[in-house]
Amino acid sequence: IPIDGYAPAWYVDNECGVANWRHADTIHVSGDIIGIDVCVVPISGSGFSSISGQILGGSNLLTTTPIQGVTVYAISSSTNEVVGYDITEDDGVYAIDNLPAGSYTIEVDKEGYSATSPLSITVDESNNFEMTDAVINVTSDPPVSVADISTVVPLDYRLYQNYPNPFNPTTEIRIDIPKTSSVSLKIYNIAGQEVTTLVNGVLLGGVYKFTMEGLNSRGEPLSSGIYFVKFEGISQDGDKQAFIQTRKIMLIR
Repeated sequence: IPIDGYAPAWYVDNECGVANWRHADTIHVSGDIIGIDVCVVPISGSGFSSISGQILGGSNLLTTTPIQGVTVYAISSSTNEVVGYDITEDDGVYAIDNLPAGSYTIEVDKEGYSATSPLSITVDESNNFEMTDAVINVTSDPPVSVADISTVVPLDYRLYQNYPNPFNPTTEIRIDIPKTSSVSLKIYNIAGQEVTTLVNGVLLGGVYKFTMEGLNSRGEPLSSGIYFVKFEGISQDGDKQAFIQTRKIMLIR
């Protein structure tokens, strides 16, 4: 959203939209809902340079296939803003035109895919302000496991609302960790008593998903009611900065 004049974006609650699907918030709608607004920013530049190429999927050069529907962003290396983008057709080809001369990081976004490596390109008088063979290889992501770390490292700590909520008997809880951190993810009852721990240890930066089974730490079923999930992250890079966030969850049996 949308097509012209603005950089495409995914929905994020209470923030301006994000360019990568991994950082978006999932929306589960039942009935008529209003206020699900997607924030977008305008394309920042115009010029006469261009970058084009192809997005290919596969494990080696002999088995690559064009990937359709990939959003390809040209991000300015100096401002970190999206300056232009294109979406690949069935031949996997993209072309980003009207770019100012300069250096760019080419990033790709398609749900279920990851780029094998980042691509940095400079367009200036040395290449006649044009790059025509910027090929990017992507691979399919493996199925999500109980505690799955993505290849994209988020910028901030974040605890997402669990889904489903209310739940019976299981629910999924996702957290973002921007750097190697000491992490705890614990469940408390409405009286503030700890009932179970989902994780308590050091994790690398990434996106993690955990499943709560509706059981306490002794493996006994929890009763229906309101519970709280508390996420605490303390960075291990020397500043020891702590992050704490809590969300309410509901178990209905």
